[in-house]
Amino acid sequence: ANGRRIQDMDLQHIPSMRRNQVISDVFSRLHYMERRGSGIDRIMTSYAECAQKPIFYSDSTFFLVTLPNRSVAAPTQLSMDSENVETSAQNMETTAQNVETSPQNVETSAFFTPIEKLEHDLSKLRMQASTKEKILELFRRYGYEYEFRTSHVADVFHVKNSRANLVIRELTAAGILESPSYGTYHFIAKN
Repeated sequence: ANGRRIQDMDLQHIPSMRRNQVISDVFSRLHYMERRGSGIDRIMTSYAECAQKPIFYSDSTFFLVTLPNRSVAAPTQLSMDSENVETSAQNMETTAQNVETSPQNVETSAFFTPIEKLEHDLSKLRMQASTKEKILELFRRYGYEYEFRTSHVADVFHVKNSRANLVIRELTAAGILESPSYGTYHFIAKN
């Protein structure tokens, strides 16, 4: 932007500028890119809980982004002062009381992480354990926020696209995946 290098800029306040309007319009119409320019924000948000952050570098001839592997990146350390500890303890007591007094179904409890919810959903399906583990690996890569294609599933499973399509169909029928547009899929977030 304005000849400045990205490493010298505040990543939270980078304007969206397209170098080639024609190419960006074609890619937008093909749904390979969006019009609003939220790429850097989305990258930074996806690494919010990781200690290792993406590194952005640019000069007059190129733009480079180094993305650490999120599935092996160390989580950030949360600082806990006494006020946060007290609040957390009160929240835990209130939650414990609510669990004891309300006959809620444990499946919908807020205690489950997204991975645990998916593991629970997968436990109801008749699949090999290795297939379920590959589905969890796919979820770790894409989570609820990113879409993927059959080729991505084939890559994770180390199979051909025809086998990946069978897995996708089974997960779609089970209500675990949905297809927002032809050829793309994403995990359904369950509350």
